Amino acid sequence: MYEIVFGHRRHRACLELGIPVLAMVEQVNEQDLFVAMERENRSRKDLSAWEQGMMYARALDAGLYASNRQLAAAIGRDLGDVGKALSLARLPKAVVDAFSSPLDLQFRWAKLLNDAQQKDPDGLMARAKALAARAEPLSAKQVLERLLDLDEPARAVRGSEHVIQNERERVAVVTSDEQGRTVVRFDRQLTEPQRAALAEAIRTFLGLPPGG
Repeated sequence: MYEIVFGHRRHRACLELGIPVLAMVEQVNEQDLFVAMERENRSRKDLSAWEQGMMYARALDAGLYASNRQLAAAIGRDLGDVGKALSLARLPKAVVDAFSSPLDLQFRWAKLLNDAQQKDPDGLMARAKALAARAEPLSAKQVLERLLDLDEPARAVRGSEHVIQNERERVAVVTSDEQGRTVVRFDRQLTEPQRAALAEAIRTFLGLPPGG
C-alpha cells in the first residue's frame, strides 16, 4: 500500500490531465510520515493555527506520540506553540462555530479562550451559541471579545437578540445597535404590502394613529 506524502495537488492535476507521474518510493514508519507531512504543511503560509492544532490532535489521538513534548521534539517546534495549537483544536465545537471560520482563530487567543472555558464553561457555551445564531456580521476580534465577555458596556446597551422563526428556518431577528436603538432584520425580502402591514403593526404597537 502506498501513500502520497508530498505533491497531493500535483498528483491530482496529473490524474485529471492524464499525465504520467514520476514518483520516489520510500519505506517510512507512521511517525516519519507524520513529521514529513507536518513540515510540508507548515511551510504553507495559509495554514492556520487551528489547522495545525487539528493535525497535532490527530497524531496524539492516533497514539503516534505519548505527549505534547514528544510531538514537539519530533517536529522541531516549540512546546508552547504546539500547546497553543492543540488548545484551539480542543475547543468545544460551539465555540469554534461562533467564528465565521475556524481559520480565524489565532495562536495568541488560545490561553484566553482556554481560561474562559475553565472559569465559566456554561457562560462561554451560552455566549458561543448566541453568537452562532447572530444576524449581524462581526469581525473575529469582536467574536473573541463577546466570547470572553469583554464587551459588557456595549452588550448592556444592545441587549439580547430575539429570533423569530418558523418550523424550518429563522425568519427575522430583533436586536439593538450600539446606541440602543431597536433593529429588526429579516432574512428574506418583503413585498411592498408586507412592509406596509409591518409599518401599521408598529404604529399599533406604539399606540400611534393609523397611517395615511
